Amino acid sequence: MKTNYRLFSIFGIPIYLGWTVFLLPIISIFFFFDPELSTGWWIPAVAFSVIIPVSFTWHELGHAWMVRAFKKTVDSLEISVLGGTTRYAEADLTPKQLAWVYVMGLIHTFILLVIATIPYAMEWVQVPKEMGAQQGWEFFIHITWFINGFIFIFNLIPAQPYDMGKVIFHTIRSVKNDVVAQIWSTRLATIVAIASVGLGLYTSEFMFYLLAAIIFFNSRVKMRVIRGQGNVDEVFQEYQDISNKEMHQSTTQLEKVIREPKVILYSNEFVSRVQEYIKDAVEEVFLVIDAAKKPMGFVWKVGLVDPDRSSLRIEMIMNSWAQPLNEITPLNTEMAIAEMDRIESPMLPIMHHGKLLGVVYKSDLLAE
Repeated sequence: MKTNYRLFSIFGIPIYLGWTVFLLPIISIFFFFDPELSTGWWIPAVAFSVIIPVSFTWHELGHAWMVRAFKKTVDSLEISVLGGTTRYAEADLTPKQLAWVYVMGLIHTFILLVIATIPYAMEWVQVPKEMGAQQGWEFFIHITWFINGFIFIFNLIPAQPYDMGKVIFHTIRSVKNDVVAQIWSTRLATIVAIASVGLGLYTSEFMFYLLAAIIFFNSRVKMRVIRGQGNVDEVFQEYQDISNKEMHQSTTQLEKVIREPKVILYSNEFVSRVQEYIKDAVEEVFLVIDAAKKPMGFVWKVGLVDPDRSSLRIEMIMNSWAQPLNEITPLNTEMAIAEMDRIESPMLPIMHHGKLLGVVYKSDLLAE
């Protein structure tokens, strides 16, 4: 079954009409037919059937002409009863250019909205109290203003797949990357969906609940298909890895004072076995690890040289960490000092992917 029909080309851009557009006359007659009106009921029906596809086409031409402005090819433009689609290769454009492509759609609709507002501002026509009350040519102005106002406001929703949501997405892409942009885009969509639910509760309007469901569903579907992963958890993990990498690259000051510990004690060792080789160590505190080489805590030298403790295991006199240290990526200096103060430790082990890189001492950080 053929789903679209080519009409004509505008500046070399093929325009296709989706089959759903042909439902508009039927819908229009259903809403506007009034047997009590001897003449004129068909004018709003025609206006409704014509202005909707024309407004969608004008909006999509904003996208298409901006793509052409960047000297890229627009394959086609298709109009349906619910909107339009401009087909082009997004990969040919930079994120900043794509943001401008979607901004131009908003600008185009806003221009038409302003033009339709002028007759009202000049008091040439009046806003109709009932949709079926006007049967003259001015109804074309009413429908133009209403439809373009709806398109403009709807596309201002800061969530994908609406224009403002895409502007935000591609703007973040231009300064970060796809994963970060999609995550924040999804979070923003969730906030908008929650706000819509709130409006629904406040106004008791079902429309807001429907809008919340559409926004939330669209954002989640978009999230799941990014990069063909189909797994939101993997995408968020990738984002976390990127964040850790960026944090690692921005903490050279802390990396300068990471030391390879000269003395590492095992938690199951007896104090008597380490007393001999730690007595000449210059360190006043030592790192304690378990059999799997996971940092468990620290022990003071003064406690190890105490003869009364020689028969004890090190874990019995160890100062444990305030919480298990699964992995601590390099922190900046201020965060490292704050962490040491929190766990009341003079040192902090630096781990990366389960491997001990070394330790940093609070005294070294304070001396920086």
